[in-house]
Amino acid sequence: MTDIDRVVVDSLARAADDDVHVERLLAGARADGLRRRRRRFAVIAGSVVAGTAAAGVAVAVAASLVPSAHPQPAAPRVTAGTPANITTPTASTGPAPLDRFPPLPAVNSPVTPNTVGRPSELHISLDAAPFPVQMGQFFAGADGEWVILQGANNGGRQLRIDLGRTANGFDPLPGAKQDVTVAGQPGQFVRDEQFGFGTVRWKLANGLWAQVHGPLDRAALIAFAGGVRFDRTYRCTAPIRLPGARAAGGVADSCSVVFLDNRVLSAAVTVRMGQAFVGFTFDRGPLDPALLVDALAGGVPARITEGPGDGGKKTLQIDRAFGGGNLSVVAEGAYDGAEVRHLAAVADYAAGDPTAWPDDPLA
Repeated sequence: MTDIDRVVVDSLARAADDDVHVERLLAGARADGLRRRRRRFAVIAGSVVAGTAAAGVAVAVAASLVPSAHPQPAAPRVTAGTPANITTPTASTGPAPLDRFPPLPAVNSPVTPNTVGRPSELHISLDAAPFPVQMGQFFAGADGEWVILQGANNGGRQLRIDLGRTANGFDPLPGAKQDVTVAGQPGQFVRDEQFGFGTVRWKLANGLWAQVHGPLDRAALIAFAGGVRFDRTYRCTAPIRLPGARAAGGVADSCSVVFLDNRVLSAAVTVRMGQAFVGFTFDRGPLDPALLVDALAGGVPARITEGPGDGGKKTLQIDRAFGGGNLSVVAEGAYDGAEVRHLAAVADYAAGDPTAWPDDPLA
C-alpha cells in the first residue's frame, strides 16, 4: 500500500464519524517514484457534493493528477451498461452505493499488452464488488491501470486492483510468498498480518500482469481476483476540452475519474508537453470568488501561483471556476508558462455524464 493509498483509507475512516474535507479524501495519481498530492491554496466554498446519511458525511471536492517524468498507467473496468443512472443523491433517499465498476462508457477495443497503457482506455472491470462501495477511483496511464474501491461507511474495507504490461510498477509483495492459482493461472499470495490485508499477483494468459490487494483472507481474495474482468474496454476521459493543446505539442498521458456513490466527484487528464506535465482537474467544489484575484486571457478570474513545489521543483498552479465547480491546472517540469495560462483560459467544460464527455479532450 502506498502513502497515498493510506491517505485515502485514513481519511475515509474518519469520514465514518466526522465530516470529511476533500483535502483528506482524494488521492492524486501514483507515478513512478513520485507520489504527489496537489497542495490546495484556494479554499473551497461551502459545497456539499454528496452525503452519506448514516454517517453524516459531508464532502467537498478537490483532486489532482500531476505525474512525474515517468508517468504510471491506470485503468478502470466495470460491467456493461451506461452511466445514465449517475444522479445526485437526495436527502430523502440517501446516496446509492456505486454499483458499476467503473460507470464509464464501453468501447469496442481489444485488450492486449499493446492497448494497456493507453490513457484513454480502462481494462479492469467487475461484475460485482464484495461489499457496498462508496468511493471508486479509476486511473489509466502510460505504464498501467488501477482501481481503488472504498467501502461504504469505510469499516476499513478497501480494494485495489492493478493491471500492467509488467509487474514493475505494482506495490511490492512483502513477507513470505505462497504459490497459488488464480483463474487457472499461477500466481503468488502474501499476507500483511499487521494490517490484515492480503495481496495476490498473477500473470494473465495474454501476458499482462494483475494484482489485487484488500482486507480479505487468502481464499476470499483469490476468489475475488479470479472474478475480476480484464476482457472489456471502457473510455477514460474528463468533462474538459482543451482546444489548441495538441497543436502546441500536447500528448495525453493519463486519465483519472473519481466517483462518490453514483456521482462523478472529480475527473482529470494529464498532458505531456515536451519535458513538462500539465494536469487538468475538474471537481465539483466551487471556489470562493474572493480568492480569484488574478485574471487569465479574456478576463477569466483565476488564482495563479508559481513557486517551488514538492521536491523544490518549480510549479505553476491555476484555479478558476469551471462548469459549476472548479478547474485546477498544475504544471511541472520545463513548462511554457504562457502556454499553460492560455490553455487554462480556453479550457471548455463538457456538460453531462461521462457518455457525453469528449472521446479526446485534446481534439
